[in-house]
Amino acid sequence: MTPQEEQLLCKYLDGRLTEEDKDRLQDVLRNSAEARKKLRMLATVTEGLSGQEAVPELTHVSRNNALIPWGIAAAATIMAIIAWVDTPLPAPHSPATSDSFLALLVNEAGAEFSDANAPDGIRFKQGRHELNQGSIHLRFANGADVVLKAPALFEINDGFHMRLHHGKIWAMAPPGAQGFTVATPGVDYEDLGTEFAISVDRDTGASQLHVLDGQVDVKHPDSKKLLSSVTGGQSLEFAEGKATQIDTPDLKSYPRPNSIGLLRWEQQRAEWGGKDKDLIAYYPFVKSEALKNEALNSSSSDGEIHGARWVTGRWSGKHALLFDRDTDFVELDISGEYEEMTFSAWVKLDRLEHNHSSVFNSNGWDMGDVHWTIHRPGIMAIGAKGFMAPKGSLGTRLKMIPTDQWVHIAASLSSESGESCLYLNGELAGTRELTPEELIRPGLGRIGNWFKGDRKDGAPMRAMRGKMDELAVWKRALTQDEIKQQVESGKPNTLWSIASN
Repeated sequence: MTPQEEQLLCKYLDGRLTEEDKDRLQDVLRNSAEARKKLRMLATVTEGLSGQEAVPELTHVSRNNALIPWGIAAAATIMAIIAWVDTPLPAPHSPATSDSFLALLVNEAGAEFSDANAPDGIRFKQGRHELNQGSIHLRFANGADVVLKAPALFEINDGFHMRLHHGKIWAMAPPGAQGFTVATPGVDYEDLGTEFAISVDRDTGASQLHVLDGQVDVKHPDSKKLLSSVTGGQSLEFAEGKATQIDTPDLKSYPRPNSIGLLRWEQQRAEWGGKDKDLIAYYPFVKSEALKNEALNSSSSDGEIHGARWVTGRWSGKHALLFDRDTDFVELDISGEYEEMTFSAWVKLDRLEHNHSSVFNSNGWDMGDVHWTIHRPGIMAIGAKGFMAPKGSLGTRLKMIPTDQWVHIAASLSSESGESCLYLNGELAGTRELTPEELIRPGLGRIGNWFKGDRKDGAPMRAMRGKMDELAVWKRALTQDEIKQQVESGKPNTLWSIASN
């Protein structure tokens, strides 16, 4: 999309379209799937900002406790906006008032606010907010994203203006948010469609601006006089009434959108092993010579890596293993015998090259062995030898697993319920009735491949083509709510739920 097209979308949502603009927007949405997708995302936020309850209400959350992360829900009215091509544009939402909220919390990690300066759940209204712990990611209706790291004291004045009293932020403003301004003691930083970071010292009020891309104008807060223009790769410090060019420091201490997901996942990683006695294997895929199992109540070995290579996982700083050759696999031993089991993993499939792609397969196919695979059309399946199912049946309510994006997959087997359940991104993707005649004994097996042993029946190759960056195994059948919580804690980024559904 061009910057002019993005501005059209924002003007529509703000109720500022002229008759000529309406005709242009009709043409853009009719001819551009990207524009329709962008409008869906922006409209989702605006629907919440207008107070039309597209964003579900939260139950009461104590303001000195961590906020509950919540994916922004798309309402039916939003789908109507992007479904038409030849009908008149629907009426835009009314501009937000001082009683409305101006930004939405779309991601957080360990966020805690002071009682006197806390948001209303995920809604941030006009006024002051004090972040004491953690990190948050806010989205304004114009599409501007602001990430803050505690400790931080800030105010939201309107949809285009915020004030940072102290703390650190990382901001990304698309062309439609041109003019988004961050006020600091003594100076305003006005964005011209870019990505930048700002810090304000709590004691001195001195601020630093670092422009990653685009341009930010530095202006006097009263006269609006232009003091300096800072472009990509440049940095500036404002202290004691003077603006001075400085060298750009290491920006690792500044919060970024992807860093929030990584922090939230690291919190989950620290909690899992100590809280769930039924977790018998947990592989967070930390880069090392072996695939380390971090479950405290483990009955599984570390994994021996053969051929698979370490690459970047869901976030920068998170590792994954890439399986892209027929000889790539990780071998591990899940010992013991069980009446129920659940397996879960985060994967990003490049393609489905073979008729079956192994997620985890026991070596061979003896009584109690487990095979968790993805069939070539993208249909997931799990089975254990001795758990009898109707011949030729894969199950019901099956959903396809997409390629080229991170997805969460999970599968359970249960003697008690007599069924297997498959989950894709926390949603039930398939079920199958089973008649258990044996216990489940996974034993020695492989991630990303299969060792068929001395089978003589021409069993096909099952090498995966893609990445995996987490695997966990329980000795019980998890509920769908438990699996959904895994998805919420581990989702790759704030827009993942929109992009993957």
